[in-house]
Amino acid sequence: MTHRTATTTRRAAAATLTAAALTFATAAVAKAPAPIIKAQKNAEVAKTIVVSAKGLTLYRLSPETTKKVLCDATCTPYWPPLTVKSAKVKPVAGPGVKGKLTVFKSGGQFRVALRGYPLYTFIGDSKAGVTSGNNAQSFGGTWHVVTAK
Repeated sequence: MTHRTATTTRRAAAATLTAAALTFATAAVAKAPAPIIKAQKNAEVAKTIVVSAKGLTLYRLSPETTKKVLCDATCTPYWPPLTVKSAKVKPVAGPGVKGKLTVFKSGGQFRVALRGYPLYTFIGDSKAGVTSGNNAQSFGGTWHVVTAK
């Protein structure tokens, strides 16, 4: 093999390895799950709160926990729970959201909880940034916006 042929072969191999590495890195980035919840400053409550991927305010029902669910089939038409397709889905929180996200099954759905509290949106919130469900009393408790910290 001549010097020129060996150099060409090494360059071709290096180019192939570089292309393979870039393809792998791109695939890893493409498969990274998008945040299901994120932190967002909210002027209505003057706090950084947790919102859905679509920007809708997320609430929790006090004194509800994942072990004591109060929001059942009569509640969920008004307070839709944040859900995922299966228990195998690992929910992801965006930057600024503190606490562990978990999935639990209730009412035949795989619901998402943050810090042990199930998460809900409110049908009375017409758009992102609205917090009209905050401090509402219904379904055995009081609804609160979920703070990011």
